[in-house]
Amino acid sequence: MRIRRSILLDAVSKCCLIADKKDVLLSNVKLKWLYNRVYCSALNEAEALTVDNECSADEPGESVVNADRLKKILSKSKSDTVSLLSKPGNLVVNFGSIKTKLPTVGTFPDLEYTNYLVAFYCEPKQIKSLYERLYSFIGENESRKNLMGLHVNVKGQTVTLTGADAFRIGRDKIENVGISEMEGILPKQSFKNIASIFGSSEKGFNVCYGSKSFLCFGDGLKYKSSAIDAEYPNLERLLQVPDYQCKVDSKSLFEATDMLFTMCNKDTRHTMKAKIKNDSIEFVLHTTADVEGSVEIDGSTNGVDTDIGLNVSYFNQISAIFKKSDMVVGIGFTKSEHPVMLSCDCPEYQDYKAILMPVKLQW
Repeated sequence: MRIRRSILLDAVSKCCLIADKKDVLLSNVKLKWLYNRVYCSALNEAEALTVDNECSADEPGESVVNADRLKKILSKSKSDTVSLLSKPGNLVVNFGSIKTKLPTVGTFPDLEYTNYLVAFYCEPKQIKSLYERLYSFIGENESRKNLMGLHVNVKGQTVTLTGADAFRIGRDKIENVGISEMEGILPKQSFKNIASIFGSSEKGFNVCYGSKSFLCFGDGLKYKSSAIDAEYPNLERLLQVPDYQCKVDSKSLFEATDMLFTMCNKDTRHTMKAKIKNDSIEFVLHTTADVEGSVEIDGSTNGVDTDIGLNVSYFNQISAIFKKSDMVVGIGFTKSEHPVMLSCDCPEYQDYKAILMPVKLQW
């Protein structure tokens, strides 16, 4: 079987995201080729992936080899093309004058992809944007497993995606793409893998849901993930628009919070006091011992002066999401004990909301 090395390397690299390196069997990739197509497949306990590409073969064949080893030798070569020959106990990888033999595994589980009704369509740039805005909000090692995944809810023509933990909520929407209604929780690692696999594609992909499983397919890719079997919590009360809003420049906001995060040696436990005033907002870094520093930026508010305690690291992560564009960010607030909402009116962020729970101030 002959194929361009870069194409095979890309397929195997995607499979390496899925292959379980700790498992003797699931650390492998299955290569199966016909006369003009080659299928690269990998799986773990929760996910499965098959990558379909063009090739040229004199006869059909298949082989199961260690995914990481195959990726490494494909990465080392500078050859434009590579040929594979399946022999008993070995896969011969031929780079012209250089031949490499990899030991093979005799068996590999069969992969099945059930055809569910398509729920929505997603472009590569959309999944990359959703990942940047929502992934960090999803909980890890939570006592409630329903917070350890991305909540996907399709109603009418709107897809609503929510990530949350005990301290933060991130929500975004894709409009005018919903096809069939669905609701499910996609595991955090599966969300990351989908963004990596489909975010680099040239074409968009379809997302389906059924039997507690997500199925994504498009551009020669088929991916399946088990869903988290739980009911997502109702977060609507926390997502209500606050009474007041302080408007600030996005880049100034990020630079200010990034300075504070640097001052506290990037300690994720540090808190700060956001002192919202009529024409500015001051961020004061504090410990029980003394004030450690402060940064003030210009702003305008339609509310009363308010002090709100916030986690420095979390606020810095949220402000980083908005830093790419020259725009005005709204910091929504009601009272010091209520959540803070960051949002932006520009088209790129019109449906995006980031919520941060307040920290009780001791000073």
